[in-house]
Formats: sequence, structure tokens, C-alpha cells
Amino acid sequence: MIDVPDDFPRATPGVVAGAQPKVCVVLCKDGKYRESSSDEVRAERYQFCEDLAKQLGPIALKDAEQHSHQAVLERVTVAMQDKAWTTRPETTWLIQRLRQLLGW
Repeated sequence: MIDVPDDFPRATPGVVAGAQPKVCVVLCKDGKYRESSSDEVRAERYQFCEDLAKQLGPIALKDAEQHSHQAVLERVTVAMQDKAWTTRPETTWLIQRLRQLLGW
């Protein structure tokens, strides 16, 4: 299994509105329901975010020719949130990782 950094976010139980009580759970491969995702799912999400950060690097560098580093990171953050490819904690981690990869 892939080694996921400690600072990569863990899924948190969801909240669902409504009058009836609800429980947010994940159906795992072993057929059991758990309130948080498995290490395997977390590793998949990490790989996705790491790959995305690496793909965004060249795009961010090109954008930095016309904008400040901070402005580029803010623009990437907004784009990520608009696309909803990642959760907010994952987006925060991804932006920090992108900053690290670019040496900003």
C-alpha cells in the first residue's frame, strides 16, 4: 500500500439536513458500513491529489508569468472549488503541496 503523508486529510463524517435522524457511512469492501473511509480509499484520494498537484505545476508556472504567486494559488483554489474534484480539506492540502512542488 502507498505511504500517505500524515498531513493528508482524513474524511470526516458528513452532515445531512432533515427532520429524520441520519447516519453518514461508507460501505467498505468487506461489506461493513463505517463512518469514515478506509485506509485504501484515503490512499486513492491521496494519489489523485498528488497527481493533480503535479499536473497543475506547469499551468501554475505559466500563470505566474502574469500574476503573483499568491494570486496564482488563489486562482487555482477557486478553480478547484468550482470543479468540486476534491473536498475543501483536500484542496487546502493540494494547494500546500503545489506551493511545495513549485518552491513558492
